[in-house]
Amino acid sequence: MFYEPIWEYQGHKLVRRPDSKNLYITWCRPGSRRPKKRSTKTSNVDLAKQRLVEFVQQRISLGPTPPEQLDLIGLLKSYVERTIRGKRLGTAEETALKHWTAFLASHDIATVAELTRSAQERYIEWRQQDLKARGYTGSNGTLSRELRVMRAALNDAWREGLLTHPPYVQSVPEPPPRQHFLFPEEFAYVRISLCWAYSNPLPWCLTR
Repeated sequence: MFYEPIWEYQGHKLVRRPDSKNLYITWCRPGSRRPKKRSTKTSNVDLAKQRLVEFVQQRISLGPTPPEQLDLIGLLKSYVERTIRGKRLGTAEETALKHWTAFLASHDIATVAELTRSAQERYIEWRQQDLKARGYTGSNGTLSRELRVMRAALNDAWREGLLTHPPYVQSVPEPPPRQHFLFPEEFAYVRISLCWAYSNPLPWCLTR
């Protein structure tokens, strides 16, 4: 895919992709020719330049940080805020951030290194109890989404050079597919489509 270069700052390039209206930041890690990329979440060149500079300065100032020194809630919050920028409210990422923040604070877990396998198992048990107490089934579907958000945040931090290595985040078995129920507007669309098809049957030669 061809990237049209727009601007460059300290080895990081601002480029335009043919498949997106947003501008992207690209750079290569030392010793690698494979470019990394990150969306600026905007098509405005001036705003994209500002975000490129902020991104580079953050990478330079922080650098790789040992897991025992990196603030876990701050990392997760930063990832979610960037991910949901421009999206509607009530996303899965926001929900995951809310519950992870409550759990980490109540269990005195502050750094990435403290998110051990045991801590993750405690989170799963804590969330299942919370869901059931509020009348839900506590299915693995909800837990899987929230664990994926945490995993994505940690992997993103590693890709951005903020972590020395990506920590392990466990998975839970995915539940079987649920039966789909139509929303009222979906049902109305299906009903109109069926009525139209009944009133306008295709010629016999097209239905064979």
